[in-house]
Amino acid sequence: MDVLILDLTHGGDLLARRYRDQGHEVTAVDVYGLCSDAELLSLGDEGIEALRSAPARGFELLVSPVHCPDAFIGDAAFHKRMSFHQAVGGLIDDDRFRIEVTGVKGKTSSCHLIAHMLAADGRSVLLHSSSGREILRNGARRTLEKEVSINPVSLLSLPDEDVDVVVAEVSLGGSGEADIGIITDRDADYAIAAGTRTARAAKASVISRGGRTLLPLGHHVPEYVPSAMVGFHGGRVGMDRKARLGEGQRLTLRLGDLREVTLDGSYLGAAYLGAVEVAVAAALTAGVDESAVVGHLGSFKGVPGRGEVRPNGDGHYVLERNPGISASSIAHLLESLEPSGGTAVLVPADRKVCDSLDMEAIRRSMDAWGMDLMVEHGCQCVDPSVLAERNGASVVLQKEAYR
Repeated sequence: MDVLILDLTHGGDLLARRYRDQGHEVTAVDVYGLCSDAELLSLGDEGIEALRSAPARGFELLVSPVHCPDAFIGDAAFHKRMSFHQAVGGLIDDDRFRIEVTGVKGKTSSCHLIAHMLAADGRSVLLHSSSGREILRNGARRTLEKEVSINPVSLLSLPDEDVDVVVAEVSLGGSGEADIGIITDRDADYAIAAGTRTARAAKASVISRGGRTLLPLGHHVPEYVPSAMVGFHGGRVGMDRKARLGEGQRLTLRLGDLREVTLDGSYLGAAYLGAVEVAVAAALTAGVDESAVVGHLGSFKGVPGRGEVRPNGDGHYVLERNPGISASSIAHLLESLEPSGGTAVLVPADRKVCDSLDMEAIRRSMDAWGMDLMVEHGCQCVDPSVLAERNGASVVLQKEAYR
């Protein structure tokens, strides 16, 4: 079979090698022009035709990411087409119990909380998220890698660790072959593929064909999905008031009966409500007893750099270091704080990253919360002394370069 793969930036090189290993003739195209000549020559040495643009000839199969514009197809013709998600679903042979999490907001926090709850329940867990890869086993955490991609093809290169459960964050969908597939949010959506497709449609690829899918309460269920294979998250968690910075957030869980839990004060609990909803539903679906859920939630310490609360003199500040930070995610973070004025310090990895943000929308959120916005360029870390010099500063927002 002649296979045309568009995009070598988001795992296309790994797909090309997988199809080549199956005996197919593979042509891979660097549509975004990010590969060096040496990288293309290397693929050629491996028996993969590597080009800068799609050739004007016919192929039996076209494989491209869901966000790849059709304009890159050029004059190439094809009989069948599939997304990277679908290709991964056909190639993946990982038989470990796997939970895949996608969505626009809350993916990383949800994955960390799910992994913690399952590990606290006595299971060994491989956690794959935008904050790296870790093994959680017997009360200990071991970091495997600190920087990883969460594109769908990354599911084909997960470490071969002997664990009970894999919890994987996936961008814009999933393989469709997970034991539990999860979409974190219902309302957020945006255009992809040069405005020709939507993120919401792409996320639907996480819906499990043989396992169970957890959707946000009120989410539309596709007609082709049997009701017995779908569950929902949402409606289980209540909050009377927002906790002060440094204090644990009190929540009410609606399980078999009402139960109270206090989250640890080391993170902004009010910003984690969506993640708590997702994790509780995932844990129950994975067989964690209701009586254990409360204790597992109470022992969670948050995700480093995600609504992280740190002491600062006589007060505290919130650190948000997030490769996906945006105007909407900043607004969500601020909504988890009591309006109190102060300064938000935006610390992007570089000017290019900062310029990609909707600064006017960010400023509107700051104004609504009575906060000043300060932007610093070229800083790779956040030092508490940066805040100590500014009266009332309470939030640091850092956007990391895309990995």
